[in-house]
Amino acid sequence: MVKSRCGSLKSRSKKLYAAFLEDVELVARHSLDEESHHALLELFFLKWEAVETSLEVKTALDSALNYFRKNWVNDSSVCHWYQGSSPLQAMTNNGLERHNAVIKSESYCNGQKHALNDLYHKVRIFYFCHECSHFRR
Repeated sequence: MVKSRCGSLKSRSKKLYAAFLEDVELVARHSLDEESHHALLELFFLKWEAVETSLEVKTALDSALNYFRKNWVNDSSVCHWYQGSSPLQAMTNNGLERHNAVIKSESYCNGQKHALNDLYHKVRIFYFCHECSHFRR
């Protein structure tokens, strides 16, 4: 969601936009607890508020920073988006992507598109058919 609300920054400086999003991701991944999260956010804002650039880009950057602070840092209903807030949860969807890869594999769909009923049947076999477990990898 941060991406979609920083479009003005992206249209003015793709390089700065990419670096901004990379830093947001770094804060999320390296915040091991609430204390480190607050420390990293403080450093994040110090860095980005000190960026010197053209007035047009600076205005877009300030808008992105204000949006991020208001909606992702100060909003208590969504401020727990960092790794340390749920340490036993994955930060990626790699598990889902692995299942997706198996379903698309030669043993199942062979990368071909299928009608919904056929795809449903193949997915059901993958997850629930114990007699068909030899298909699983």
